[in-house]
Amino acid sequence: MPQHLTVSELHTPIWTYLAFGGLAAAVLFFGGYLLTTNALWAGILRLLAFVIFAGSIWGFLRLREGNKVLSVVFSSTHLIITYKVKGKDEKEELFKLNTIKKIQKEQISSLKGSILNVQAYKYQITFTDTDRELILFTYAGQPVLISAQDSRKVDAFLKQHHIQCEKISSI
Repeated sequence: MPQHLTVSELHTPIWTYLAFGGLAAAVLFFGGYLLTTNALWAGILRLLAFVIFAGSIWGFLRLREGNKVLSVVFSSTHLIITYKVKGKDEKEELFKLNTIKKIQKEQISSLKGSILNVQAYKYQITFTDTDRELILFTYAGQPVLISAQDSRKVDAFLKQHHIQCEKISSI
């Protein structure tokens, strides 16, 4: 029985489109701001240029961060999740197996799914000492989305180690 599984964060081209498309749109709106003489339109175009430029910077930062690779390891008493960014270990989480109550898989909402045009899943974990659900794969406070193919791998891996993963429907 394998003790180790490696999966990648869902990669979508939306960040590339947001970064470069936003930069081009921000330049166009700023050019319109410079060419207009109406004070109302100047304010609207300047605001739009700034907001779109900020979104573009967000996209560039996301591209610079790169894809995350998750390594899931089972020891005799622990579930260990290691997050690698650009080949460097950035974060490690350790869960005692006897405290895991259940793990659930949830497909992301239809709005995000339609924007990304993919099926993506996030995992939630509940422990025996609380009923509060926590996101299993998180990095920098954000859930790490897993593709449908990698999700099946994670499900099979958890099942091999006698941890049932239930699929829940999202609202």
